[in-house]
Amino acid sequence: LYCAGNRSGLSSCSWHASRHQPKVYGSRKAPAGYLNCGCTFEEALFEASLAANGVGAYRSGAGQPRLDPTLRRALLQLLQRRYSYQDGDFEIDTRTGWWLPDQDAAAWQRRHQLDQKD
Repeated sequence: LYCAGNRSGLSSCSWHASRHQPKVYGSRKAPAGYLNCGCTFEEALFEASLAANGVGAYRSGAGQPRLDPTLRRALLQLLQRRYSYQDGDFEIDTRTGWWLPDQDAAAWQRRHQLDQKD
């Protein structure tokens, strides 16, 4: 799960997690909708969605750099303002309104189960 906390109650976006920087909020002290690194859940999900579509990397060693949070935040705000972007828009066929192949709930559940085995 992209925004789930670890055993100590800390959660960070991929970019901040890879840099091991001090957290903006202490363990279990982040406001609703925010991660301990200071990024929002929405920004972290956007980061994962971009990586799934070949823009930046979510996990290290993926051959692409992670997207800096300042750039990611500005891009998210631009897409929201100009195109009414919402989480999941990259995974939906704009003509039909249906999920793209391998983007429906069952596909994500399978991925989650595979991640749990690693």
